[in-house]
Amino acid sequence: MSVQFTFIKPQYITSNALVYNGPPNGQSWKTIIETPPAYEVNFNERLMQLRQSFADSSTRVLLKGRYHGLTRSSADIEGYDKQTTAKRRGKFKYGWSFVDFNSNEFAWHLSTLGFSWELHDVNGVVVAKFVCEKKSHHLMGVLTVYEGSMPEPLLTLVLLSCTIVHNNVFNNNCCAVSTVVVV
Repeated sequence: MSVQFTFIKPQYITSNALVYNGPPNGQSWKTIIETPPAYEVNFNERLMQLRQSFADSSTRVLLKGRYHGLTRSSADIEGYDKQTTAKRRGKFKYGWSFVDFNSNEFAWHLSTLGFSWELHDVNGVVVAKFVCEKKSHHLMGVLTVYEGSMPEPLLTLVLLSCTIVHNNVFNNNCCAVSTVVVV
């Protein structure tokens, strides 16, 4: 069983993302954002944060991290009383890899055109796939997680790293329109 998440940029020029449960089902981003998101991903300079959102507008920080290097090619991430790392998969590549809190390795692989990417585990099994929305400046795309019962710590790393890849791709491509910022 798979689950889907819709990623929306709350403002035209921002690296932040609001993450909603389910696909957009033909709804405009304006209609979707009338409901509280499931998660918020925020970036601020070198800092990042993934928060769980609640119907009463309160939030709970699940992950926080910090970019390293001149090109922000790696990051330390902490959450669930543990620490891990993420890094760019090569000097001129937009894909990222990360190690989860149980020391399992995962890597995002971009399609040739860069409008979708798949998350592979160490055995090459596709765990998730993100497909960008090319016709909207606010609707970033839809993430499908193929393991419906994925543990929350891994799911939050998938959501955060997917947003990092999106920002990396669209901050570096000539056709890019979005950025991701983590607070």
